[in-house]
Amino acid sequence: MAAATNRLLNALPAMYEDLNEIATLMFNKQLESISGETREKVREMQNEYAARMSSSGGRSGPQEAAIGRAQIEGSERLVRALFEIWVDLVKRRNGHILRSDVDFIVKKLEGFAQTQKGHLHKAFSSQRMGAVVNLLTEEAGRRLYAATANARRDLAIMAREHELFAQSASAVKSGNPLKENGQSSQATEQLSPVEQQQLNDSERGKIQVAFAPPIGEAIWARIWSWSVAGTIVLFALAGGITFMTSGHPLAADGFYGGGTALFLIKFWTWEETRQQPTARKWLLQVGLTIATLTVVVFAIAWNHAINRVVPTGRLASDGTKATPVGTAHEIDKDTGHESTPGGQPRRPLAAPSPSQTTSPVSGRSDQAANDLGPHVQLLEFTLVLRNEAATPQFYVNDRKSLPVSYSSGIATLQLPTGSYRVRAEYPNLTCQAFVTLPLERQRPIPADCKLK
Repeated sequence: MAAATNRLLNALPAMYEDLNEIATLMFNKQLESISGETREKVREMQNEYAARMSSSGGRSGPQEAAIGRAQIEGSERLVRALFEIWVDLVKRRNGHILRSDVDFIVKKLEGFAQTQKGHLHKAFSSQRMGAVVNLLTEEAGRRLYAATANARRDLAIMAREHELFAQSASAVKSGNPLKENGQSSQATEQLSPVEQQQLNDSERGKIQVAFAPPIGEAIWARIWSWSVAGTIVLFALAGGITFMTSGHPLAADGFYGGGTALFLIKFWTWEETRQQPTARKWLLQVGLTIATLTVVVFAIAWNHAINRVVPTGRLASDGTKATPVGTAHEIDKDTGHESTPGGQPRRPLAAPSPSQTTSPVSGRSDQAANDLGPHVQLLEFTLVLRNEAATPQFYVNDRKSLPVSYSSGIATLQLPTGSYRVRAEYPNLTCQAFVTLPLERQRPIPADCKLK
């Protein structure tokens, strides 16, 4: 760290070269003193926490954070020490601080603060602080930025005071009636103490407002932290899983896409990523992007696979009594007759009416029968619903369908082999059941009914 500090101090304009050597020596002395005090404080805290946590064998998160904040305080002291050294040297040589001095000193402080943030991040990682490493690094960046901003404000006050009082002194020497004898170098001596205080307060207030740390930037840093962005990403993934398992694939796609976009944007703009060497940065960004997109594409494909619309087969429409639960039969597309597994004809299917032929329900249209192929085995099952006065609307995998029969809360349906979500919509009630055909046991299936 001392070598990096010396390189920063040696990168000086020509007008400050004469102060460079003495500034480096003075700061190295302060660096050794403050670093030693910080290490001793951290060691004492580690020993204290180790004695408390001897039974559990590790430190808690708040204890790790307290140790990290002690190290951050040491870095803040170093920034302030560097500021005081350069202010003292420039004032002893020139007698005052100019605006050019403000820019130079602030740049030195900002460069040193950025270097200290990197050192702190490495120190936190080497101490195995776990989940608090990134939080402490962000806190270190905010606190070091605040220390630099405070130094800039103090320097601006010094420069503005010099300009103000230098102009007043020039006015006195040129014949200002406030001081006719010209012996005083400050025109403000002719003002009353109250007027002098009001003048100083006014100038200081203007300078403080001009150089105060931007509030919006600090708020945005907190909002755009990993803790907030990560929570939103987790909520988006949870929403995608919820909609995927409830039969709303498009909503699930939206949640998956939004969560992925937010995660990738946060990672690409993360300060720790941007500080990496160019090759390593691109490797991390591209590699994580490809891995993330691969997982999301697989999740979306699986989402549509389990929510695909399956033809419900050709359902009876003549109002005849349904066959016993679990019996299997086939439909011959050419003859329109059902046959038992032994191949004996059973009964002809009723010809669909014109309204049935044009029905949007796959099980009631000629197009659906064509989609099912010449010989499709249909399995019949019974669904137990609520005995309501109104007749419900039936949906199979969110596609409107018609049962073979329905009476007094008992519905009979025919579907090919597979897994389905069957839903019955009453005016004020929703019943649904998950069915896997063929059934393991030949029994009616109770539906779960809830009020809307």
